[in-house]
Amino acid sequence: MKNKTFLISIIFSVIGVINAITYIVLTSLKIVNVNIGPILLVILYFLVAWLPVIFEKLLKMKFNLLIVIFYQLFIIFALVIGSTWRVFVITSVYDKIVHLGSGILITLIFYNVFSSTSKVKLNKFWLFFISFSVGMMVGGFWEILEFCFDGLLGENSQHWQGFVGREALMDSMLDLICDFAGSIIGAMVILFIDKNQNKVENNNK
Repeated sequence: MKNKTFLISIIFSVIGVINAITYIVLTSLKIVNVNIGPILLVILYFLVAWLPVIFEKLLKMKFNLLIVIFYQLFIIFALVIGSTWRVFVITSVYDKIVHLGSGILITLIFYNVFSSTSKVKLNKFWLFFISFSVGMMVGGFWEILEFCFDGLLGENSQHWQGFVGREALMDSMLDLICDFAGSIIGAMVILFIDKNQNKVENNNK
């Protein structure tokens, strides 16, 4: 199959089917309580698993294969393991690792899209700054979504319930710090990739 992104989405959709069947069986046996949140997350997984294919069609570009695999693994760790099966609630360390990974992933996706669709060549400073800024922007936007979600549905995704003052802010701020670190790491990786690509282009001239 020529379209490797399409093939990867199929493979990870199978994982999503296995996850959905497991959830249905466990709820049928009353081992797990039926909850609208996990059900929505199971459905959401199938939508986001196909986003790389959709964006390739819309933007008329190709994603780097390693970035696509990284993305698919990330949504498994975030949506399936972390959110559907509530590992985020069991340990806060897992949540911070996912936020660190999200910063790296977002910057890499940005670079892939930008380098594939734009003819503008950025110098190292602006490449680093814009990549980092995009990673932080998405991280901040996610925290706003969590804040709104908690307020509208009375949830505790930001771990504010039962805490006051600085402790109530701790989860969100640590998430943003991990987003910051991940965006820095991702931007540094981008500089390394861009440098190697420039070498290849110069050698081919």
